[in-house]
Amino acid sequence: MLEPERLIAHHARARLAWLRSAGLRAQGGMVALAALLVGVAAAASTEGEVLLAGLAGLIAGALAIATAEYAALAARLGLPPQDVETDEAQLVVHRRVGPRDDLVPTATGGLGDYHGAAPLQVAATSAAGFAMGGILPLAAASAFHLGAMPLGIATVALCGVAAVSLLVARASGLVPAPYALRACTWTGAGLAGAFAVGRIVGTTLV
Repeated sequence: MLEPERLIAHHARARLAWLRSAGLRAQGGMVALAALLVGVAAAASTEGEVLLAGLAGLIAGALAIATAEYAALAARLGLPPQDVETDEAQLVVHRRVGPRDDLVPTATGGLGDYHGAAPLQVAATSAAGFAMGGILPLAAASAFHLGAMPLGIATVALCGVAAVSLLVARASGLVPAPYALRACTWTGAGLAGAFAVGRIVGTTLV
């Protein structure tokens, strides 16, 4: 392969990696906020309580994931040079073996998609991705009355998770339909569990 073609291919892979990471962050925000809102809606007595909890969860979740990403990447950048060289060598070996996405995080400390990025940039991107995903169920909550909130939020969240999962699967080179189905199944199970806990706790407190 000619050098310009190799450079273009490298940039294309980098863009796909960032797209995959952004999609996963958005998916995480979507599921986390939807579960929180569904659980609170099952126990709350007013729509305002649900929206307040959702807004607090959105802010707290974005800050938490930003802090975690910053700390993880900053710690990796502080590794001794020989450790970093070992990780890089492992990454080269894994790439030669084949496109095994489950091996790349092992070689890069879980930050393969952010290789070469600054900690603050990674933190900001992660927080933005989480917030973008979390806004969807929060917006859905504001569109329904209290009784319809759990089902409405769950429906919107499942549609969002399915759409994002298809994009992530394509960016990761996976078969889209099974990946999206698996993500929606686990999301649905999580939302059902959150609703059950909220209903039990709400009934107990009342």
